[in-house]
Amino acid sequence: MMSQLGDLRYSFSDTSLLLQQIIQNPCDYDFIAGFTEVKAGCCGLGNLNAKVACTPLSFLCPNPKEYVFWDLYHPTEAADEIIVNKIVDGGLPFVYPVNARRLAAF
Repeated sequence: MMSQLGDLRYSFSDTSLLLQQIIQNPCDYDFIAGFTEVKAGCCGLGNLNAKVACTPLSFLCPNPKEYVFWDLYHPTEAADEIIVNKIVDGGLPFVYPVNARRLAAF
């Protein structure tokens, strides 16, 4: 089977590991965002704004760049920027065997 796929090029991205890294070390990413909240969502209702997704009645944080999460499921634009930059130009342990830029160059 592998001989039939000899020209296959691929890249894996471990976005869960990267998001965990952002949560555990938010100061490492101050050049993109000044994360001050790594648990609560920027928009939502209930405990940590994570019981009910963002609705017109939800609490909305004043500065989404300070939050890792937009709601109970989604990262904010600031967190997504970090994730995309790592997928495009990053390396191990988040992207392997090559990043998206190198994959596109093949």
